[in-house]
Amino acid sequence: MKAFLNLLLFLFGTGSLVVAQNTPLTVTAHELLQLDPPRRILKIEELYRKAWQTDTTTALRLRHEWEKSISQQGNERDLLILHTALLNVDRSNRYDNESFLKKATALLHQANKLPDEMIVAKLHLMLGLYYFNILHNYHLAFTHYLKTYELIQDKTESSFPERNYSIYILARAYYEFFDYEKAIALGSILLKQPPAKIQNTHIYTACLLGKSYQKLNKHQEARKHFQWSLRQLPVEEFNNDVWVGILTAELGVTYYDEERYAEAQPLLARGLELADQEKVWDYVAVTGARLALIALKNEQSQKAIHYAQQAHQAALRTANPKFSQETYSALVTCYQQAGQADLALLYADSAANAKELWKKDIDITMKHKAEMAAESERHQLREALLQNEKERQEALRNVLLGMVGLGMVIALLLFNRQALKNKSRQQQLLTQKQLAELELTNATRQLQDFTDHIRQKNELIGQATMEMERMHQELQELKSQITSGAAVDYQSLQQLEKATLLTDDDWARFTELFEKVHAGFFHRLKSKYPDLTSADIRYMALAKLNLNTKEMAGTLGVGPEAIRQHRSRLRRKLQLSAGTQLESLIEQV
Repeated sequence: MKAFLNLLLFLFGTGSLVVAQNTPLTVTAHELLQLDPPRRILKIEELYRKAWQTDTTTALRLRHEWEKSISQQGNERDLLILHTALLNVDRSNRYDNESFLKKATALLHQANKLPDEMIVAKLHLMLGLYYFNILHNYHLAFTHYLKTYELIQDKTESSFPERNYSIYILARAYYEFFDYEKAIALGSILLKQPPAKIQNTHIYTACLLGKSYQKLNKHQEARKHFQWSLRQLPVEEFNNDVWVGILTAELGVTYYDEERYAEAQPLLARGLELADQEKVWDYVAVTGARLALIALKNEQSQKAIHYAQQAHQAALRTANPKFSQETYSALVTCYQQAGQADLALLYADSAANAKELWKKDIDITMKHKAEMAAESERHQLREALLQNEKERQEALRNVLLGMVGLGMVIALLLFNRQALKNKSRQQQLLTQKQLAELELTNATRQLQDFTDHIRQKNELIGQATMEMERMHQELQELKSQITSGAAVDYQSLQQLEKATLLTDDDWARFTELFEKVHAGFFHRLKSKYPDLTSADIRYMALAKLNLNTKEMAGTLGVGPEAIRQHRSRLRRKLQLSAGTQLESLIEQV
C-alpha cells in the first residue's frame, strides 16, 4: 500500500485525480478571472493537466496565452494564482523538475508579501510533497506540512479546496515514521463530522486510520474503519475496484492478526483476486502469504505452496524487502511442512537477507526521525534566541521610557518649586521671620524630594544596566549552544567565562573547568612549546576563549597595557612572523 499510495500522492499532488473528458480547453483568461480564487486555481489545474494529457505543445501554448492575457487583465495576485496552479501541474508531471524548488520558493515569498494565505498554504503543501518524495529531506517536508496545517486547520473545503487532502498528507507522513497516534489524531479530524459527499480523500484517510489501529493492535477499531470505507464505495471519479480489493484485504489481515482464520480466509482470498486483477502487487504479496499459512493450518500443503509462490512473485515485483521477507518466510514454512528440506533451506537464506534489508530500511527511517527531532530542538533554541533578543529590546525601551518619565517628574518638581517661590512672595502679611522659616521649610522639602528622585533615577538606571547585562549573558549562552552543539559541557563553559584568575586557587578552578571544555589543551601546549611560562599559558588559555584585551585584563586583574605587552613578548618568544596571527596558532593547539 505504501508504494501504491506514495505514487498517487506524488503524481497527482494537490489537484483533482481525474479530469472530466468533456472539459473544453478554450476557457479564456477573462472567464477564469470571473471565478473566485479557490475555484479558479482548481479550474486552471484541471485544464492545464488535460492539456498535458493531449500533448506538450498544447499545454505550453495554453500556458503562454493565459500568462499574456492575465498579465494584461489581472493584477499581481491573479498572476500569482496562475503561476502557482501551473507549477503544481508541472510538479505532478515532473516537468522542469530541477527548477521547481527555485520557482516555488520565489512564489512563496511573493505570496507572503501580498499576503495571500490560500496560496501560501498551497505552496507549503507543494514544497512538502517535493521534499518528502523527491529530495527525501523529511525535516523540511514536515516543516512545510505543519505550516500548511497551521494555515488551513480552521478553514473549510470551499475556502481551501485541498484542506482535507492536506490533513491526510500530514497524517500519512506521521504513519510512515511510525507515529501512529499522531496519524490517528489528524486523520480523525476528517471523519468526526460525516461529510456531505464522500470523496477519495475520505477513503484514503479511513484506510490509513484502520492501518494505524492495526499497528497498535486495536483490531476492532481497525475493522470499523475498513468496513466504513467499503460501505461508501463506489465513489465518483475513483478507482473503486482497486480499493475494494485493498479494503477487503485489510479486513482479512485484521482478522488474521486476531487469529480468527475462518473469518480471515474468504476476505483474504477476495482481496487477493482483486489485487491480482488490478496488479496491486504489494497486496497480492500480503494476502497470498497469509493464505498460504492458513492453508498449512488446514493441512493443505500444495495449496499453501501455490499461494506462497504467487505471493512471492508479486513481492519481487514490488522490489520491497518488506514484502519479500514475508513471502520468503512463508515459502520456508510451506516447504518444511511439505518435507522438501532442500527448498526450505534455500529460501531460508533469502528470507534472512530480505529481513536484514527490511530492518535496514526501518533503521534508516528511525535515523531520519532522530535527525528531525534534533533539528526541531535546534529550531527551538533559535526561537528562544530571537525571543531573548526581543525581550532585551523591550527592556531597553522600558528603561528609556522610565528615564523620560523621571525627567518629567524632575521638571514638575522644579515647576512646583518656582510656583511656591511666587506664592511666598505674595504672602506680604507674614513677618520676616515667618517668611524665612517658610522658605527654609520649602527649600528643605524640595531639596529632599529632588535628592530622593535623583536616587530613584540612579537605582532605575543601575537596575536596567544589570538587567541588560544579564540578558546579554543569556544571549551569549544561547548562541554558544547553537554554535557548539550538544557535545559542549554548557555548565562548565558558563562558569569558565565568569572566572577571575587572581589567585592560585582561582587558576586551579579555571584549569579544571577549561579542561572540561577543551580537553588536553594544556598538555598539547606544553608538549609543543615547553618553554612557555605559567603566565604565557594563562594568556593563551584566555585567548582560546576569544576574550579581548579588556576582558583579559579584567580576568587577570591587570591593566590592558600589560596584556598588550605580554602579547608582544609571547610573539617574540614563539618567533612568529609579521603575517602570522597569534590567535590562529592558539586555535590550532
